[in-house]
Amino acid sequence: MRFRWKKELRERSIGTCLNKIMKISNSSHHIKKHIFILTCSVLCKKEGMIKYFKERYSEVSVISFPTHKSKNRSIVLTCYLNGQIALQKVLFNVPQNKILKNFFFLNSLFAITTFWSLFILRRKIDLIISEGLINTFYALILRKLRLCRIVIYSSGDYFNHSKFFIRLDNYVSKRVYQIWSASEEMIEIRARNNPRLLEKNQSSISDKKMPLGITENSYVRDPISSLVFRNILVIGNVQQRLGYDLLLEAIINRKELTSFHVIIIGDGEYLAEFKRKVHLHNLDKNFLFLGFIEDDLLIDLISSTCFVGIALYDPSKLDHTQFSDPGKVKDYISRDLPVILTNSTTISGEIYSQDCGFVVNYSALELTEAILRLSDISINEQISNNVKIFKESFLWSKILDKLVSSLDF
Repeated sequence: MRFRWKKELRERSIGTCLNKIMKISNSSHHIKKHIFILTCSVLCKKEGMIKYFKERYSEVSVISFPTHKSKNRSIVLTCYLNGQIALQKVLFNVPQNKILKNFFFLNSLFAITTFWSLFILRRKIDLIISEGLINTFYALILRKLRLCRIVIYSSGDYFNHSKFFIRLDNYVSKRVYQIWSASEEMIEIRARNNPRLLEKNQSSISDKKMPLGITENSYVRDPISSLVFRNILVIGNVQQRLGYDLLLEAIINRKELTSFHVIIIGDGEYLAEFKRKVHLHNLDKNFLFLGFIEDDLLIDLISSTCFVGIALYDPSKLDHTQFSDPGKVKDYISRDLPVILTNSTTISGEIYSQDCGFVVNYSALELTEAILRLSDISINEQISNNVKIFKESFLWSKILDKLVSSLDF
């Protein structure tokens, strides 16, 4: 059967072949709809969303854009039929050079590959879920061309200091079927900047909350054994505004913290300078830099040796992150790790109210006290149990069941 499909892919159009596969592989439990998703699944942490739709809908097509840190530089079109991969095609191999730092060049490239993929498929789409503002703008063009029925704007970031972003966001928001925003704060700031959207909301368009979800897994962390290693985990982009200097200051100023080790997963523009500062204070033995890691199983293994996850944001240098749902916090709670984070994030209130860690001001003293308290076995075990309960509310299945039930398509 597989050989015959491959032969048809060579001899016929891909759209014709997919039609024939659908007839052969009818499935009673998949809803007969074609969902099209535009996303950078690794960077935006939307792998769980893709998994949700491919398990429930008969046709799911995904264009996945590479993250700037990824070793794989390919823009890939993947088609799932009844939950199984029927087609995977590289649309474009992105070279790593200076021109790719140009925002408009990249998004123009994404637009071209999107239209190309639809030409390849030659299949009408019931629903497009588009990650980010520019991709959603292109999706609206597809709807104008009657290539799709419904467009969802998945909004993970909101740049409140950019007039261009606000104007384009206002334009797009009034024309999509729904907006799935990362936080309540994002919904509120969008409503303030676009009062006409409130009038539209009374009819058909609505702005709903879609926080970053967590995929169900069998990962189990043992708080007692993890404390033996005395490891602190930091995941994410290494930037000056993300509290790396604050963590270094805390270790320098408190002798008790020099017995701990900090594991950093990620890289960024501030990495070289931060390594220099660590070396300057003779703390190389306290920091382990692992770089960017895409393998979730490897991150699971590393997390099992850590007793806390750190997410620090300098409130004086906040940009779009004050409205976003911080991905690193979901990385921690998905692995049952207690969290220490600053009070300038959208999820800090929930972490505090559910007793899943400590919310601190941007202070080395408060950070030090929080680390020392979580190094206590009984406190760490109690908070880890709270995290296990709390993370259930962020399962992709629960988040998307609620959102999808509001769609009429």
